[in-house]
Amino acid sequence: MLQVDRRKLMKYIEEVSFAMDDLVLFLDTHPKDQRALNYYDKLRVLRQQAVDSYTDNFGPITFRDVKNCDYWAWVKEPWPWEVEG
Repeated sequence: MLQVDRRKLMKYIEEVSFAMDDLVLFLDTHPKDQRALNYYDKLRVLRQQAVDSYTDNFGPITFRDVKNCDYWAWVKEPWPWEVEG
């Protein structure tokens, strides 16, 4: 089984999220640009896969990422921002 590095995965999520934010600004002024729309969709999928991997291995990043309906995992320690950097 491949070991997942928590810090690297969080950094990747932040990088993809930043790229999506930047691309949204472009799409605000170019809403029909098909290449940009396709790239946004690609980034959206990559980000969701990374968030799913993080959540599966380390717990939710935000309350929106809680997957277990038997236990409210959002209160599980440590909080994502409390992890040593």
